[in-house]
Amino acid sequence: MAKPGRTFELSNGFRLKEEVRIGEGPYGVAYITEEERAEAGRILPKYDPQNSALRVLHPSEDAIVLLLHDQAYRFDPSGGETATAVAAEKTFERDVSDFIVNVVATGAGRRKPTAAPAATGEARP
Repeated sequence: MAKPGRTFELSNGFRLKEEVRIGEGPYGVAYITEEERAEAGRILPKYDPQNSALRVLHPSEDAIVLLLHDQAYRFDPSGGETATAVAAEKTFERDVSDFIVNVVATGAGRRKPTAAPAATGEARP
């Protein structure tokens, strides 16, 4: 089901690397680092720790990508706080699961195809 991710060039020249593609459809997941946020500028949705909504981007006409900002999953491995690492892991798991259940499984986010313009005049022989 999971496939290697794709790379998308966004309008400002930033190249978004998708870590994994879900099946053959338009869906994928990208993990965004601090360096990538700086390079991308304002083209990516900003991370807001007070907002738990999924951050989804349409980097191309046929792609829907969940953005996982590294800031949401940070923990201090040297602090001996196992609960913090477990909490970060559970948050990551919840976000990916929510994307699969609420977006991928329902087909949400897909752009509706535009209808072809109606033909005018008579058909030529």
